[in-house]
Amino acid sequence: MKDWTGKILGRGFYPHSLRHSRASQMARAGKTMKFTADYLGITVDTASRIYSHLRTEDLAEAPPAMGGS
Repeated sequence: MKDWTGKILGRGFYPHSLRHSRASQMARAGKTMKFTADYLGITVDTASRIYSHLRTEDLAEAPPAMGGS
C-alpha cells in the first residue's frame, strides 16, 4: 500500500494515518476522549495512550482552557 500510494501522492502514505489525523482533529475541536474512543471503536484507555499527542500550539492553549493565565 505504501509503495502504491507513494507513486500517486509522491511520498509514503498509510491509510491508518487518516485515523490518527481524525482523532487529533476531534481532540482539538474539544470532543471528549470518550466521544473519540466511541467514534473509533476503542476503549478510552487505548484512545488516551495512542491518540493524545500534543503540538506546541496545543500546550500554549492549555492554561486558558483550564482557567489559568
